[in-house]
Amino acid sequence: MGQTTVRYGIYPGDTIPVRDTNPRSRACRRDAVAFARGSASFLAHFGHQAASPADPYYMLLREQLAYFGARRCDPKLLGRALERRLSASERRLLLTHASSAMAAVLRRALAAVDA
Repeated sequence: MGQTTVRYGIYPGDTIPVRDTNPRSRACRRDAVAFARGSASFLAHFGHQAASPADPYYMLLREQLAYFGARRCDPKLLGRALERRLSASERRLLLTHASSAMAAVLRRALAAVDA
């Protein structure tokens, strides 16, 4: 079982292999926390005043989100991790600069926390 990511610039698409598809597994919680931590790194390196480009961090976010999706993780785990790690303004900034597909997943995750 896996989820295929799409090509991004010079980076090819990839299929993410997973064994566990329990939506509330330890792996899902780990993926959610890793994505939230990676989001903070992405935002720290985004913009014209950043010391280094954000692309490598964005690529990691794509991969982490692909693992989260391939495991069919509970979106609420991701929403909670984002709320714990990022301020409301940082979450808005992340949604603004994420691809439309990624932003849709993140919006669903954040909405799941409030549901």
